[in-house]
Formats: sequence, structure tokens, C-alpha cells
Amino acid sequence: MCKLHPQYDCLASHMFSLDLPFESNNYDFKGITFIRNPVERALSLYTYSFRLAKLNSGYQPPASIEEFFISIIEKRDDARFCNAQYRFLFGENQGGQGLEKIKSLSKSGKLFIAPVERFEDACLLLEKMYPQHFSNNAFGRRSNASAKSIQVPPELSCLLEDNNLLDTELLNISKQLFDESFNQYFKSTSELHLAREKFEKRCSEIRFVEKVKKIQSMIVKL
Repeated sequence: MCKLHPQYDCLASHMFSLDLPFESNNYDFKGITFIRNPVERALSLYTYSFRLAKLNSGYQPPASIEEFFISIIEKRDDARFCNAQYRFLFGENQGGQGLEKIKSLSKSGKLFIAPVERFEDACLLLEKMYPQHFSNNAFGRRSNASAKSIQVPPELSCLLEDNNLLDTELLNISKQLFDESFNQYFKSTSELHLAREKFEKRCSEIRFVEKVKKIQSMIVKL
């Protein structure tokens, strides 16, 4: 891909893993990835099942959140539900060696890893670290956000986490590594508060412009 498209500086996809030539002499690869809480991810899958039901008349969504979580827990060998993020990044290797690779790549500056719950802060940090490529991340959107109103019984959450020990550890490592990087660039509370304030203002301005454009397009159609 890099040989065919040398004009691209940044590529984004759901299909990339960490099986990239980080040690290549021809390319200076840097990876960026976000890690989700396994319980939050399951909640998103649950809400997505209702969207699937709307798109496919023959699809039957789960009757309850309890039923859905129990079905996930029972599918211990299903790559979609058991340590899915770890498997995605490292293939079917379940030995845990990938966790050390995460730390090594991050420490060497080859990998930017962040918990998705810190998405806005990650946007700020990427602007600081790579101003040439990410000059304005206010265009970014946190996607796949679970509905916070859905309550999962604590015992089911614990069982799901036990079923996703590698993903849970991956999340914890991402939090630690992200905090270390973030604290290097935002050392004072006042500086961080001002940066967040300005970022939110930029986001609001973009949302306003997008809303105006949407209204204008509706008027044109009418």
C-alpha cells in the first residue's frame, strides 16, 4: 500500500492491526489506536443489534441486556466477544506477549494508544504531538459510544471482564501509557483547562457550520 500510494502521509481504517513494518528502513511508521472497555464494547454491540433488526426484517434482537451478556459470556471461543481487541491487534496469539509489544512500541514513540473514554484529550494531544498532520482535530467525533442509560448487573459485568482479561489489561495499559504522554504536554491544570475550553469552542463552531449547511441543503431540496 505504501509503495502504491507514497503521496499519503496518514491512513485510517478498521482493518489495520499492529502487524506493521515498524522497523522498516524505508518507512517511519507510527500507529494510532483507541482501546475500549470490554463492557462498553458489549453495550455497543447490544444497541447495534436493534439497528440490525431495523435493517433486516428476519433478525431478532435480544430480549434483554441480561440475555445478551449471558450469550456473550457463553461464547468463550468466539473472537467477536472474547478478547476481541487483543485478537484484532495481534491475531490469534493469546499468550499475552502482545502487551509487552504495546509498551515497547509506545515507549519508542512508534505507537500512540489511548482509552476511547479520553477521546477529546487524545485529540488535543495529537495536535500537540503531530501539528503538521493533526492541526485541527475538532473535526473528530467519538463514535460507537454506548448508551449510558443502560444498566448492566454488576455480576454480569464482572463475568464479562473475566472473559476478557487480555482486553481489560490492554485497556489498563492504554490508560497508563496515555497518562504518561498526556502529562508531558499538559503540565499545569490551568493550561489543560484553557486547551479544553478552546477545543470545545472549535468543536461548537464546526457543529454550528454543519447544522447551517444541513438546513441550507434541506431548503434547496424543498
